[in-house]
Amino acid sequence: MSTSILYHAFGLKGIRYKATRYDGAYLIFEAEMVTQDITVVV
Repeated sequence: MSTSILYHAFGLKGIRYKATRYDGAYLIFEAEMVTQDITVVV
């Protein structure tokens, strides 16, 4: 995984991918903000 999957799949900008982990049936992406302005397109 990388930062690009979060951008292309979820439209997230201004973040840096750190890790992926699983919690039961949930897939959890860990990321950090790299800019103050976060844009999420839903």
